[in-house]
Amino acid sequence: MKRKNWITVLMLAAAVTAVSSYAIKANAGQDNSPITAQDQAELLLDGVTLKKPDVATALSNDQAISIASKYAPGYAKEANEINAEYQLMTNNQFALFSDAAKEKNPKLNEEGFLKDTPVYIVTFKGITKKGHALRGQEPVVNHEFNVVVDANSGEVLYAFTYR
Repeated sequence: MKRKNWITVLMLAAAVTAVSSYAIKANAGQDNSPITAQDQAELLLDGVTLKKPDVATALSNDQAISIASKYAPGYAKEANEINAEYQLMTNNQFALFSDAAKEKNPKLNEEGFLKDTPVYIVTFKGITKKGHALRGQEPVVNHEFNVVVDANSGEVLYAFTYR
């Protein structure tokens, strides 16, 4: 009798494992979470969310790095590592874009902020950038500088640093 119960438990466990495995595989391609080196919790504090892109882009990683390096040549020279990530970015707390950026991106011009906009985040690592501080306080020193490049037009949208 004990052996029958043990076999039933094993068969039930195998069935649950098979169903769980199928559910995980079925949902694997539906995850919109980006693969990023950015600290998403930190970005969220500034109203920034990232999603995994599902559309092709007009620019390559190398082109985005070249554009960002021309925008911030000092950091490009100082950096010991430069990376570019292709993401869909939403940032409803930033709306100061150049006329050229708005002209080349009708959606940005219409909405006034980034909403699932295809971008490259180009990160210059190993730099030294002093932040701002109140009088009498030591400024924070950041070691990364990020440039957001429109992945379709090649226009620099803005830059930020937080670590």
